[in-house]
Amino acid sequence: MIIAQSWGIRQAVEVVAALYLAMFCCFVGYRLRRAMVTLGGIVGGAALGFVLARLLRLPVYWWGVGLAAGLGIGLGLLAFRMHKLGLFLVCGACALALTYRLLSPGLIGPLEPWVVWTVSAAVGLLAGLLVYRFYRPAVIVVTALFGGMLFASTVFGLLAQDAAVQYLGQGVGLMTGVIGMVYQFHGGR
Repeated sequence: MIIAQSWGIRQAVEVVAALYLAMFCCFVGYRLRRAMVTLGGIVGGAALGFVLARLLRLPVYWWGVGLAAGLGIGLGLLAFRMHKLGLFLVCGACALALTYRLLSPGLIGPLEPWVVWTVSAAVGLLAGLLVYRFYRPAVIVVTALFGGMLFASTVFGLLAQDAAVQYLGQGVGLMTGVIGMVYQFHGGR
């Protein structure tokens, strides 16, 4: 097997951290749901703070960091308290974006923009409502698949970049995700 990049301490730490995160998400994602949603809120709030600071032309070092820290902490606390709503929004937005990408002009055929947006919004709303209604199963499926795919992309990303190797990696990621789902549904209570 061919290693795609030369190794340094930083790369080794990143790979090990990604593998641990992948396995935690895959096998105990439901138990760690509040921590993951909170961390997502902190990261999203900090990113939003830096974008706002940039748009408002604030000095990045003081005001930008302060705005990012404030929004990160605020959205992290909000995500912790309202994690079901956060999951509704995230899953709905992901479904909307995926549907828009699949229906966008040129991929399937020429569709009017209002049709693409209407169908995308309806699919996003439906996905968000399904996740909100079936909370536990949805969290288990999402975290297990995310963890499995992160595991496979980390491991197979280090190997040769052949298409066959990448397809094998996607298959291993899906199988790992399914194993994680079975464990969380039956053994990981």
